[in-house]
Amino acid sequence: MDHFRLAGFLIFISLISAQFAVKINNLQKRDGFYYQPLDSKPYTGRVINVNENGDISLEGRFERGKRNGIWTTWYSNGQKEHEGHYKNGIKSDLWKSWYESGQAWKEGYYFAGKKEGGWLYWHWNGENLAVETYRNGIIHGPWKKWYANGQEQIEGSYKDITQDGVSRKYGKWIYYLNDSGTSRIAKYYGND
Repeated sequence: MDHFRLAGFLIFISLISAQFAVKINNLQKRDGFYYQPLDSKPYTGRVINVNENGDISLEGRFERGKRNGIWTTWYSNGQKEHEGHYKNGIKSDLWKSWYESGQAWKEGYYFAGKKEGGWLYWHWNGENLAVETYRNGIIHGPWKKWYANGQEQIEGSYKDITQDGVSRKYGKWIYYLNDSGTSRIAKYYGND
């Protein structure tokens, strides 16, 4: 019978501690890790931030002093602002952001803390804003942008062609003039 009481007590304690959260502003950063004041071990657990209305404006989790798992922030009106994943303190996987109205603003992936693959952006009214492609955190590949009315604005491609890792416009770029239907074409090669 004592084993059942002990097991029940341990389950109760773990449920209580799972609900407990530390305000992120109360943590201290030391040598790249986050700690509770007076603790010698890096913090593990849930963190929050509370806005002036008393509502949660940030929620996340630390593992051994580093951000881990899903982190979410909210605007003061309760709409979600950002949501994404951390692994060992580094941005990874899918990240999304929204306008204060709740309309999607941008989304894309991180790998080892750097943007990777296709990133999508929207205007405040829901129309496409831009599509970008990243490789190892550097813009590389197709790129396209639209006006807020949905009309194409610019399209082209980037290529990582410098030793310092800077991307440059490469190949044919088309610049569409709003409402007129006309365009200007430019070509970029090498270090133009």
